[in-house]
Amino acid sequence: MSQSSAAPAIAHNKPPEILSLIGDTPLVEVTQFDTGPCRLFLKLENQNPGGSIKDRIALSM
Repeated sequence: MSQSSAAPAIAHNKPPEILSLIGDTPLVEVTQFDTGPCRLFLKLENQNPGGSIKDRIALSM
C-alpha cells in the first residue's frame, strides 16, 4: 500500500471578519410601481450579518 506524504491543500481564502460586514446594506430600486416623480428604494436588511438587528448600534457599543 502506498502512502502519499503530500500535505492537504490549505484554502487561502480567509472569510471576512464579521465586523467588516456591518454597514453598506444593499439597496434595490423598485421600478414596477408608479411613484410619480419619486424613486423608491428597498433596503435589503436580510443581507446584514444580524438580519434586521441594528448592527451599527451594536458595533458602536
